Amino acid sequence: MRLVSAPTIQSRIGSLMFLEKFWQRNGFIQTYGDFLLSEIDPLLSPRRLQARVVAIRQETADAKTYVFKPSRRWKGFQAGMHLQVGVEAQGVALSRYYSVSSSVQQFVREGTFSITVKRIPQGRMSNWLFDNLQPEDIVRIGQADGEFTLEQTPAQKVLFLAAGSGITPMMSMLTTHLPQAPERDFQLLYYCCNPDEVIFAQALQSLADQYPNFKLEVVHTDTEGLINAEQLASRCADAAEREVFLCGPGGFMQVARELLEAQGVTADHIRQESFGVRLDVNALEQTGGEVFFSKAGVEAEADGSQTILMLAESAGLKPKYGCRTGICHECKCVKKSGAVRNLLTGQVSLAENEAIQTCISVPQGKVEVAL
Repeated sequence: MRLVSAPTIQSRIGSLMFLEKFWQRNGFIQTYGDFLLSEIDPLLSPRRLQARVVAIRQETADAKTYVFKPSRRWKGFQAGMHLQVGVEAQGVALSRYYSVSSSVQQFVREGTFSITVKRIPQGRMSNWLFDNLQPEDIVRIGQADGEFTLEQTPAQKVLFLAAGSGITPMMSMLTTHLPQAPERDFQLLYYCCNPDEVIFAQALQSLADQYPNFKLEVVHTDTEGLINAEQLASRCADAAEREVFLCGPGGFMQVARELLEAQGVTADHIRQESFGVRLDVNALEQTGGEVFFSKAGVEAEADGSQTILMLAESAGLKPKYGCRTGICHECKCVKKSGAVRNLLTGQVSLAENEAIQTCISVPQGKVEVAL
């Protein structure tokens, strides 16, 4: 076997870093080279991270799974991670974060991954995907990220607690880890309105039939009611002994967290999906409002679930950003008036003419920013 020396490895890494920096420059060679490669195949673009739709599956009446083949520069994922997906809808750039819903084994075997999207009545992105996205279409993607993964815990007993489309990261974790970890005890408690809205119904039942260390519980809220202490105690009496992974609508997660803690689950044993930044659920109050982008003269409606950066992109603007997680400060701009909540700290700021990070700032009522 031929061994590669450390200096050789370092030189290769250095070469890759040089190429990455080279293609991110705004010179004629980079622009024209990117154009030529993209004409051959959009996935060859050295400047844009993209993916091709290879299949679309209808899961329920209002949920679809989109299977993507990403460019080779995409680094893959750990089960439970999410990524940003972007499209252009009638000249307007839309982007949202979605959890990967497929297994790591699928990516290793086929070079593909999936997201599963539920149509939201007022959701611009979900409705556009549902009505327009077709096989062979190209979408923008980001690298996968997030700490909502089983790699973050050595726990041998795990409870997945999901509602609605919150099942998607858990499906990725189950299909990835069940074949690899027969010694771990997995339980899924999944809340849906009725049988017709159970995403992955057949696949989940197949997993339960195949793996004795996986217990599946589906609660139909139309007939059994919303999550409550009695349900939780009867269906998972040993919740206090488990690491809990929680994902679903905000109201569901808030109630579920309170019930879990009342049943003896400590806060450090509850993991919650938060798409890019860790939300302080106790501090976060999702309220609507309006954001006025004064430089562009554009106004956007806010429902309390999107950051100012997301709202700007949905309104067709192209604001500067970097990490999208509140670390790099590339997205800073001036808030001229109004209140925003910082998703990292939970604090609300009312000051005028202050610098804010748009990627972690959620408007609380009417806000004006200099974008």
